[in-house]
Amino acid sequence: MILDDDRFGPRDRGQYDPDPDDTEPSSGVELNGDLDDDEPSPRAFLATLGLGANTMAAVQARRARGPSPELVDLIAKSKSPSTRATYTKALTHFAIWFTDIYLDAGNFEVPEEYMFNRIAYVALAEPVDVAEYVNDLATKHWAPATIKKHVAAIGHAFKLLGKPRPMTHEHVSEAVAGATNSLGAKQRQVEPLMLDQLRHIVVGLPIVRTHAPPGQVRRDQLLLLLGWAGALRASELVALDVEHLSFVDEPDRGTGGLIVRIDRSKTDQAGHGATITIPYSSSRSACPVRAALYHVRDIKTGPLFCNIDRHGRRRANRGNDMRLGVDNVGRIVKRSIIDVYGGTVDERLYSSHSLRAGFVTEAANHEVSDRTIAQTTRHEDLNVLRRYDRPEQTFTTGALAGEWW
Repeated sequence: MILDDDRFGPRDRGQYDPDPDDTEPSSGVELNGDLDDDEPSPRAFLATLGLGANTMAAVQARRARGPSPELVDLIAKSKSPSTRATYTKALTHFAIWFTDIYLDAGNFEVPEEYMFNRIAYVALAEPVDVAEYVNDLATKHWAPATIKKHVAAIGHAFKLLGKPRPMTHEHVSEAVAGATNSLGAKQRQVEPLMLDQLRHIVVGLPIVRTHAPPGQVRRDQLLLLLGWAGALRASELVALDVEHLSFVDEPDRGTGGLIVRIDRSKTDQAGHGATITIPYSSSRSACPVRAALYHVRDIKTGPLFCNIDRHGRRRANRGNDMRLGVDNVGRIVKRSIIDVYGGTVDERLYSSHSLRAGFVTEAANHEVSDRTIAQTTRHEDLNVLRRYDRPEQTFTTGALAGEWW
């Protein structure tokens, strides 16, 4: 490209070197030519920079190939690992539905690269297919929140593939709205695990699980106690390493406790991190700090909560990782309720979120302020925190509570 330099003589000013491979006529656009300053064509603009037709064609060809695999992987990492796992599970469900409905009927010619990867079939789907999928889920009475989660997963996949987001299609957005109106938007609230229940379960586990490995019992005790006292989500619990725990002072001093570092969470996708403090409990047999001290003696480093087989050995899962899976937290909560309470408590009303809900409910019942509770739960919106209130609580905290009524 010729630069505006006196070395090349006055006749070269304002001109450009044509690309030797440029097949365009030599009477192309020049800087001294009359250009439409309002709407210059891309070719005319590139011509002023000394770029020929071959360069423009190369740019267009590169863009036509779509985003690079590296860019797709980088965009995918904008979601937390737990969100990516949830999206993968939702996409797998959609892909199975898609193949059962369409591909097995012979309506599509399947590209060879998709033959042995069902989830890749998402690349063949269009927004109208997503709308039909929403209709199928609504017919089966799926919760609106779950339907929206699946549509969000499909939408994220469409974005990575360079396809229009499904919610921009009127059929999809109206199908989701119709499912919400017909099924009701209210989300199911799990039962909070109250403090007395938590302590009863933790103390009872070693008694009722006489044949279970001691390491497995200790793990479950700590998971329940730490999840409750730290108001931790299941994804935050299983992501903890021994190195994330710091102990302050001795148990018998009555001061100090446990500092837990949370590297990443649902509301902290960028990984800025947060710390929560858990003081020693007056209940020695159900103290999360003492339980953590006892548990880490044998682990020293690595994942805090591991898969443990019936022989008491830590074992790797399918991904060759010993770390406990997110879904296992809810299973441990339910199994612990069954083991200790038998059939007197319906474990189906509880989930991993019952630990977090129990902390908020118990703290609110003891008149702890919302802002103080939020320091542990890390809620930025206090209105979200108030969703943990249960209707039956208003009998003792509502406007009519008190002796005057």
